[in-house]
Formats: sequence, structure tokens, C-alpha cells
Amino acid sequence: MTERFCQLVLYEDPSNISSFLTQFNDEFDLNQPMENGVNAFSYACLYDKKEALEILLKDERIEVNEPIQDGLTAFYRVCELKKVEALKVLLGNEKVDVNKGDYYGTTPFAIACWKGHEEIVKRMVRNERVDINKKMEKGESPIFILSTEGNFELIKYLIASGREIDLSSTANRQKGLSMAIKWNLPKDLELYSKATKDYLSPLDAAQIMGHHDVFLLLSSYQSKPGYTTERLRQGLKYFG
Repeated sequence: MTERFCQLVLYEDPSNISSFLTQFNDEFDLNQPMENGVNAFSYACLYDKKEALEILLKDERIEVNEPIQDGLTAFYRVCELKKVEALKVLLGNEKVDVNKGDYYGTTPFAIACWKGHEEIVKRMVRNERVDINKKMEKGESPIFILSTEGNFELIKYLIASGREIDLSSTANRQKGLSMAIKWNLPKDLELYSKATKDYLSPLDAAQIMGHHDVFLLLSSYQSKPGYTTERLRQGLKYFG
């Protein structure tokens, strides 16, 4: 029965999905996963099935925030894998926890920043429910991740959005170095190996990694946030 439900979702047959949901009341667990750990709702998310998602979200029995593979929520995976159509639907539904992260505190927004998924990041920034400053276990924020990666365009977009951005020094060098070694993360290893402070800010990350344009932009925002935001909105230079 679970396999049949998942197939209906994958084929995105609205009438049959609705009939299936009506036919089965409490005798069938709609959240039951397949052997691979993925259930019907997750399939709808992972395969960008917009119509199927809209139907499933109307059913109170569907558990939208339960972890699936590797303890990650379907929404997290949508952001990680750049499923834009699914993201549009999920962001608009209040039942979806858009900030629920993984074991290490990496949020859906943070993973989208790390992956450099421009459209995903921009849509999330425009949604006030998304916490764009929530930090990971080692103290890294999404803006810290973007600064390490040198993603000038997305940092520029964040500042121009007018949302408050936290530039505080909270990234723990010792924890960061330990995690970089454990998970073989070359950029993090370079960053934390070169660092001389115990706690780093996004500006520190940009400077250490040699992203001078990012460093100048963040310096301007730190000293004159309103001025910098307005200059970016007008398409003008961000410093001066």
C-alpha cells in the first residue's frame, strides 16, 4: 500500500491521490516510509511534484516536519537539492518548520548558502519565517558560510534585502578545525588553520580566504548598514 501511494505521488495524479486519501482513514499510515526511508510526502518534495504537495499539505495526517533520510526533514532536502517548485509550495505553508536543521544545527537556509543555490537562497531571504542568522553548533552563521565561500552576489542580495544581518564573532576556531578534519572540508581546513583568533566573524573569514570584495562590502555594512543597503538597492557602489 505504501508503494502504491508513493507511485501515485511520483506520477502526480491529483484525482487518484485525492481518492487514495479519502479512501483510507486511520487504518493506513500515510507517513509510512518505503525501505529506502522515504515516504510519499518526501517523494513529492524530492521530485518537485508541486500539485501532489499542495494536495498532501491539506491533509492533517501528513507529518511534514518528521525527519526522513539521515535525520533530515523533507524541507531541508528540498533546499539542499535545489527543488525550486517544492520550495515555493512549502515556504507558503505555515505547518512547515523552515528552520529545522540537522544534527549539527545546519539549517535549510545555511545548506542552501553553502551549496550556492541562488534562487533558493533569494526566495528564503524574502520569507520572514526563515531565520537567516541562525548559527550552527560550531558558531557559523549563513553569512559566515557565504563569506568563506566568497559568494559576493548572494551577500550583496542579503544586505540589499534590508533584513538584519548578524556579523558577530561566534565561529569557534577549535570546533571548526576539528569538524574540517573529521569531514575532510578543504576550505574550512584552510580557514581555521590560518586563523589566529579563537572566535571568527564573517569579516575574518572573508579576509583570511582572500575575498577582498566581500571584506569591503561587509566592512561597509558593519559601519554604515542603512547607507550600504540603500546604495546596493540603487545599484551603486557599496563603499566610499
